[in-house]
This record gives sequence, C-alpha cells and structure tokens, in this order.
Amino acid sequence: MPRTVLDVNKMDVLKHEAGITTDKELADRADMSTTTLVSLRKGRPFDSKTLDRLASVLQCNPLDLITVAEGEKELFSPAPAARLPLSIPLSQW
Repeated sequence: MPRTVLDVNKMDVLKHEAGITTDKELADRADMSTTTLVSLRKGRPFDSKTLDRLASVLQCNPLDLITVAEGEKELFSPAPAARLPLSIPLSQW
C-alpha cells in the first residue's frame, strides 16, 4: 500500500543548499533528536509538526520533503508542483 515518506534525497539537497553539513546540525536546528532524523531516513512515520520543523529550517514547502512510495519504488512526488510559481496556469505545463 502506498505511504508518505520523507524524500531523503531532496532533504539532502536542501540541507546542502542551506549550508548545513551534518544531520546532527539539521536535527539541532529543527529542535529534534538525531534519532528522530535517522528514523525519518529509514522511512518511518512522522507527524506534520516534524515535517514543518524540517521545512522551516530548510526554508522550503513541507511538500518538498515528502514523496509517496510503496516499498522502495517511488510512485508520486508532489514536490515539483509545490515549487511552481502560482502565476503559471496549469494549461502551460
């Protein structure tokens, strides 16, 4: 069954863009334990508060950090649409 998971590749890109070099630094800035971050990397469930904290630190939309996956296969990623400017009509996609 599909489930929402943290997209660790996107998180790592955004972490690099934010000048954050380690998971410990990211966890500290997001006010969470490194254990929580490791759990997220393993695809464990998370709540919106955790996602919001990461997005705030990484200066992104929370949708940039998630994907919907079944097992190891990614089925859908909402992040690209989340980054589109609101002024672009859907017909121009």
